[in-house]
Amino acid sequence: MLYKIIKSLSLASSLVFASNATQTQTDQTQTQEQNYLLQTQIVSANKFDQNLREIDGSIALVNGKKLGDLKIFSTQDLSKILPGFVLKATAGPGYVLGSIRGISSTDYFNPSLVIYVDGIPQDPAFLTQELLDVKRVELLRGPQGTIWGQNAQAGVLNIITNPITSNTPHLHASTSVGTLAQNAILTGSAPLLKDWLYVGGNIAYQGYSGQLKREGSNKRPDDSHDILGNLSIALTPKDSGFQALFKYSIDSLLKDHHDGFFLDSKAYKSLEVSKTYQIPNFLRDVQTYALKLQFDFKNTSLTNVLSYQDRFYKQELYYGAWDERRGTWTDELRLVSQYAKGGYSIFGLYFQNLQNNITIADLAAPRLHFSPIDGKTKIDKNVFALYGEGKTPQFWGFDFTLGLRYSFDASRVHFSGKGDPSYMLKNKDGQVLMVDYLAPFKNSYDSNILTPKVALGYDINANIRLYALYQNGYKAGGFFFYTSKEGDKDIIKPEYTQNAEIGIHSEFWDNKISLNAAAYYIYTTNKQVLIGIIGNQTLKNIGTTDSKGLELQVNLSPIESLQISLGGTFGHSRYIKAIDYITHTSLKNNTLSYAPDITINANIDWAFVRLAKYKFFLNLNGNFYSKMYFDESNTLAQDPYALLDASIRVEMKNGLNLSVYVQNIFNQKYANYGYDAGSLGGGKQLILGDLRNIGLGLSYRL
Repeated sequence: MLYKIIKSLSLASSLVFASNATQTQTDQTQTQEQNYLLQTQIVSANKFDQNLREIDGSIALVNGKKLGDLKIFSTQDLSKILPGFVLKATAGPGYVLGSIRGISSTDYFNPSLVIYVDGIPQDPAFLTQELLDVKRVELLRGPQGTIWGQNAQAGVLNIITNPITSNTPHLHASTSVGTLAQNAILTGSAPLLKDWLYVGGNIAYQGYSGQLKREGSNKRPDDSHDILGNLSIALTPKDSGFQALFKYSIDSLLKDHHDGFFLDSKAYKSLEVSKTYQIPNFLRDVQTYALKLQFDFKNTSLTNVLSYQDRFYKQELYYGAWDERRGTWTDELRLVSQYAKGGYSIFGLYFQNLQNNITIADLAAPRLHFSPIDGKTKIDKNVFALYGEGKTPQFWGFDFTLGLRYSFDASRVHFSGKGDPSYMLKNKDGQVLMVDYLAPFKNSYDSNILTPKVALGYDINANIRLYALYQNGYKAGGFFFYTSKEGDKDIIKPEYTQNAEIGIHSEFWDNKISLNAAAYYIYTTNKQVLIGIIGNQTLKNIGTTDSKGLELQVNLSPIESLQISLGGTFGHSRYIKAIDYITHTSLKNNTLSYAPDITINANIDWAFVRLAKYKFFLNLNGNFYSKMYFDESNTLAQDPYALLDASIRVEMKNGLNLSVYVQNIFNQKYANYGYDAGSLGGGKQLILGDLRNIGLGLSYRL
């Protein structure tokens, strides 16, 4: 399949080469020249384009070209370039753990991080997705509920794709073939009726060759394949102030997608699994339909985004099999007005209806320590929110921001299932850990939540801005989506955070160096944590935590041919008061899981040779991560490690780029996820991160 796709892309590129115009080549050359000067950083964190220096908050961003240069094709790899961003797939691509500023969530179904793609909130099982035709990615740290409809406790990852509303046709074809991963992407847009109607879309294949061996076989058992794409149609009559955009997206993991290999110490060391190892299998199909209507009136925009996301996810692991079906309707109506001297106001209405159905498979034989069970859990959630914030025009260099969000969350659970009432799972001391029976039940929970925001900004001069910010955030309560035991009947209370932050946005040396930094403190109550044995965990409120730290990002362009960036996060997240629900032991002063104290990103991009039609670049990208715990008891962790990537690329005036790259040069072995089966046997189990990947890349843009 990959060969056919690459061949097709090569043919498409050849046709494009033949039709490339001289003016396009000139524009491309000018754009490439400008890319290697330090440019103004534009963000849309407040729902309209602004200079990053005007924002009262901590933001990290990266543009689409940089993502392509670094061979970053997935949200999971954004940690290579966004300091403090952690996103780890665990038992398959649909179960993702993430953290920002130490605000981590082990609840896969209700994460503290929200991802938006072109204003469309994404399903939690779709946090790990491919990046197609991206204009830029913005990481907005901290609660965002007074600006964004979908509640975001830890932050928002805002992905913005390239617009299709141009009267000039565009085509971008690219492929990367590596020893570990491969892809092929074709993107295009064109006017159907100039100044009125436009169409655009893309299609992509992502492949993973695998890095494990299976005893007695030459085939890699951990390979995977993914097909995805989207189609957009835009109606934007010239000078009308009106825009209508319809977008359809699909992402489908093919039936031979294998991920989530839990390796014991022997397999982790040898990278080989036994003949009897049950190969995990996953299916994920996500389809998204969205309609955006926007009316612009001078300095005011009225926007409505209606979307429906349909997701099917099925997985088979050694400890169980189940499938999930989720349908989510969202509608967000927003009025944004801009005023003189930087003032603005945002008012929004948000509605979401979510229906999630999980079926636990009834297998013919027991799985490991678990008996057969057949259970169905239906969660029905409705969210209604009013939100907004306003910023005063500047006076004497000062401005003031005030925001507020009201949210009504209603959750309903209906469990129907059967099990073996006589089956009990005990540890070596005879303590009952699990009873494989839960009678059918129904329950409901509603909450009304207010979260305020206040900020003060001060411009020292045109290049330096200071700000102070206080805001509250929350993670909705309700019920655990994966119900299979008595404890899952309990109501989960909302998790609340109080966030205080001071920061600086600045530019120096004739805008050849930028410095953005923030110091923060976060206090969390009713912390929601998954507790128990993997495959049989339950969600509980276990206590209070705090997180404090410093974020730093420096971008430097001392000469036209050299760009340097350095970013880091330095802090600590801990339990102040908490009790393990299973062992009844104190977690006081334990570090939160998936929250390393230190993360560092460094990148150098150097144009070391320039010929008439060619530019040669050397790119080095390094990352460091301090110790990261996989559990709340701090018994299992990934020790500190560093990764280094390198590439050499040549950019040509006709829009063609060629590259040779090596990712994880030193073949550093590290784990993305782990658990300890403890008294159940099996010991420590780890999921391996990506090892060395050597590849070639080719892209062409018209």
